[in-house]
Amino acid sequence: PSTDPFTVFLKSCDVRSRATMTARLNAAARILQPGSSAERYPWASLDHIAVIHVLDRLAAAKASPSTRNLTRAALRKIAKVLFGMRLLSIDERQRIDDVSPARGKPLPRGRALSSREIRKLFAVCAKDETAAGRRDAALIAVMFGGGLRRDEVSKLDMADFDESGNLRVEGKGNKESLQPIVPEVVQAVRAWLAVRGKVSGEDAEALFVVIGKSGKVGKRRLDGKAIAWKVARRAEAAGIEPMAKDARGRQHLVSPHDLRRSFVTSLLELGEDLSTVAKAARHASVATSAIYDRRDERKVAEAVAKLHVPVGR
Repeated sequence: PSTDPFTVFLKSCDVRSRATMTARLNAAARILQPGSSAERYPWASLDHIAVIHVLDRLAAAKASPSTRNLTRAALRKIAKVLFGMRLLSIDERQRIDDVSPARGKPLPRGRALSSREIRKLFAVCAKDETAAGRRDAALIAVMFGGGLRRDEVSKLDMADFDESGNLRVEGKGNKESLQPIVPEVVQAVRAWLAVRGKVSGEDAEALFVVIGKSGKVGKRRLDGKAIAWKVARRAEAAGIEPMAKDARGRQHLVSPHDLRRSFVTSLLELGEDLSTVAKAARHASVATSAIYDRRDERKVAEAVAKLHVPVGR
């Protein structure tokens, strides 16, 4: 067994969270020892004073409460590893666990697109008569009409598409489910398959594949990053305004997850109860679906738009 705490820490992390946890430990290591990293920092010296120092520095740098709490979680996790390796006393581990979480609620990520914006997205794809236009229309239809995450879309094989109105989806934790889709989504996927044709190679069964600059359908599966890029570019072409820049000056383009938020919000606007919507979105908790609900934002924006402000001279 490894005697390096960081190596043991990595093995204890879920595959999906490993990169995030490592990033937060890297940030903590740089604060505690400038120029260091999660891999090089002597974690056996960790104590609750060091944890408090890291969180205070992050607060001073105006890191969001969620970032600070994620860092706290990473430090508590490696403290658990240190305790298991007998490099940390039970009293010190308890003190680290007792460090208070950051309070505050940041603005929710992303947004839900309006029905008008969704129509504009499909209109842009329809104007593109190439194979890419049909593929991207099918991509957007699956994400908005089925509420799929970008990685779920990337994993889809042609055998997962049922023309009777279902998609077999492999979600988080390798959980499989059948996602109902409406006839319009079936039609969009069918139109893409008509031009996709057969391809050879290891990704021959992939539902969505790359398309070369020449317009020729490629052999490689479209990955999550590429899917996000396609959605952002189609939204830009449709004239859909990106969200305002955040505190770090980053501009948030329209993303696949915005289509998923639109899926949840649209179902709720149609009068479906939160429990049913949570099942449709394959959320483990209705609380997660509630975070995706952007109906109040739309109502507030509509109300404020009616306000008359007589600024004129």
